[in-house]
Amino acid sequence: MTNIPAFFVYGIVNPKDFESAYADLAKLCGTQVLSREKRIYSITFDHDGEVWTATVGEKLLGKKQRTSHIQGRAVERTTELSDPAIVLGIFPGNPYQVITTATFGYRSDWTSPFLAGKPTSIIYFKSNQVQD
Repeated sequence: MTNIPAFFVYGIVNPKDFESAYADLAKLCGTQVLSREKRIYSITFDHDGEVWTATVGEKLLGKKQRTSHIQGRAVERTTELSDPAIVLGIFPGNPYQVITTATFGYRSDWTSPFLAGKPTSIIYFKSNQVQD
């Protein structure tokens, strides 16, 4: 991921409101507000044999790989997965928590917040900056 943005909260127009909106998301997850350098932009995690990516401001995206045997040869197949919910925030812990627009009634196959276990990769927002 080459274009890592400065900190923002999806759906919040005025950057002056980012901090209070982020605090509200943390409260909904029952966790503390993180310092700017520890705020998470994106994680990749395993769930039931699928690999999912949760990125703030984007839909949940995943991949499922299957091996089938055709005429004695192993054939790898990858199925792209997605969920319509938009990621609002990602909070570390054991397990990590992801809060999405499903919290506010938007359609999703995932509950919100949901537990994402221990991520296989973590990308943080650009430190000490706020997106205008």
